[in-house]
Amino acid sequence: MEECEEGTVLWLRKETSDTATKTHQRICIDSAANILTIYWMTALGKVDSKTFRSASSLQEWFAMHRVQ
Repeated sequence: MEECEEGTVLWLRKETSDTATKTHQRICIDSAANILTIYWMTALGKVDSKTFRSASSLQEWFAMHRVQ
């Protein structure tokens, strides 16, 4: 977990790495802009991201992408 000097951005890293890509997913929470961005690496080695502006949109996205 890291914070910027001004204290408006918080980075979180998943403790365990993804088995397919061997990378750690990350989340950036920006309290000044009131957004949250999730970053992950696809199986093809491309970094992908999704930004959310509300807790309900994040919850909906997680519900649609549940691991079976």
